[in-house]
Amino acid sequence: MVEVKARPRFGADGLAATLGLVAPALLSGIWLAPRAASPAEIPPLVLEAAAVRPALAASRALAARAPDDALEQARRTLYLASGRAEARGEDQGVGALRRAELRRAVAEFAHVHGEEGLRAVRARDVERMLPALAGQGDEDARRAEIGAFGTMLERWGAVVDGVRVADELVVRTLFFARWNGIHSLPLDADFSPLEQRAYQGWLALHGEVADGAMRAEALDRFAALDTEAEADAHEARGMLAWQAGEFSLAEAAFSAGYGHTGQIRLRNLAIAAAAAAAGPD
Repeated sequence: MVEVKARPRFGADGLAATLGLVAPALLSGIWLAPRAASPAEIPPLVLEAAAVRPALAASRALAARAPDDALEQARRTLYLASGRAEARGEDQGVGALRRAELRRAVAEFAHVHGEEGLRAVRARDVERMLPALAGQGDEDARRAEIGAFGTMLERWGAVVDGVRVADELVVRTLFFARWNGIHSLPLDADFSPLEQRAYQGWLALHGEVADGAMRAEALDRFAALDTEAEADAHEARGMLAWQAGEFSLAEAAFSAGYGHTGQIRLRNLAIAAAAAAAGPD
């Protein structure tokens, strides 16, 4: 004899409650199930507005406190000469002498005003750069303030057809890097964590014109910032390999990203890359 158990009855409320539990579980299962997701593009750099706004305000406040004495005037005179030379070119020997003088001027300034004072004059120089970049002032003054920076922004994709497409913070940090280089400092010297994210992230995720070694270094530095940046860096490496037709390398990059961050998207990209590497059935 076969035992037949009574089938439970569901009212409207019971059915709704059951569906409320089952539907999300089904959707979750669909999302979590391994499936190929073809790579589309390198992820863009994302900067949180809630962090950017106070950073810009702090930079402007720092610029307002910058020293303005004979030491600063000597430094700035050499700095502006560097901008003119950058725009027009100069004899190599003359440039070497000026850079040596500027290093001495920076050392004397820092001895009196410290690193905070140096950061303050850098912040003030960026505030002076922005109007010049917008076309304000006479030609010589603009050339002295920005040198070839406008061309650099176009080269790095921060300005396209005369329109700025990069966040203002990105433009500022790219300028800071130029400023540091002119003063014989490491390009990312005294960058805040947010500025590092803006600088390394732009070079890593938007640096199409960078040579391979420079972009690879930027990707490494960007990935080291946090888990979110690490995921974007792995995806960017995978996308670059995918675009080059190196599907096995793309799979390795996406898989490494999934292993480190657990992002389902990276796992699915790795599945697509593995299929491409295997070729048609």
